Amino acid sequence: HAISMGMGTILKARELVILANGPAKRAAVAKLLAGDQVTTQWPVTLCLLHPNCTLFVDREAAGR
Repeated sequence: HAISMGMGTILKARELVILANGPAKRAAVAKLLAGDQVTTQWPVTLCLLHPNCTLFVDREAAGR
């Protein structure tokens, strides 16, 4: 269990649960959902490489 962790630990986890809350997370959620690039500038995009990831967002983080 972790609130924040390193990229190596993220990739080794059996399961990822990402919680995105509020308008400050909108850009990160958009980057993840675009699904076109994995980059260390947006660590959340590492989830694209993980086979078992669940994303929960509120309306503000989801944007349009």
